[in-house]
Amino acid sequence: MDDQEKRRIAEMEAAQESAKRNMAEFERDVAANVAAEEAAGRDVAEHAAFHSEIRAEQAESQARVMADSANRARMYAAEESVAASNATFTATLVTILLVAVVLGAIGYFAWWQPRIQAESTNVNVQPSLPTRPIIVQPPGQTVTPPPVNVNVPPPVIINQPPAADQPPADTNKPPGDNSSDRGDGGAR
Repeated sequence: MDDQEKRRIAEMEAAQESAKRNMAEFERDVAANVAAEEAAGRDVAEHAAFHSEIRAEQAESQARVMADSANRARMYAAEESVAASNATFTATLVTILLVAVVLGAIGYFAWWQPRIQAESTNVNVQPSLPTRPIIVQPPGQTVTPPPVNVNVPPPVIINQPPAADQPPADTNKPPGDNSSDRGDGGAR
């Protein structure tokens, strides 16, 4: 074998190795793309599952709200039915009582009162004049009051006041008035 063939074989082997490398890179890229697509598909599936859970919870919440609304409407309808029944009963009872009162009044004035007036006799009673009350006076008696003791002994003073060297105070002046003692004749 000559050099040229060896080179050609070496080039073919190099080309074959390069093709194997390219094929391996391509397979690796394909596997990476498949993994990326699977990851993207998984994310899409997770988002779809999340959104479907949200929609299911919203539907359940709406169903609960509608059931609660239906129960409230049922209760209101029952209350209104009871109120209407009570109003009807009250109106019927009042109507019956009014008819009974009217029939009673008609019966009294049409049958009972004329019968009583026909049976009664005409008796006129004249009232007599009022009499004056009799005032009873007790017999006159003179009562003499007991004699009054006017001789009262003077009080006994146990502690005698000391003899005063001062002249007696003027009893006509109010206490605390020293206007005459100043010598100005009471002028201020």
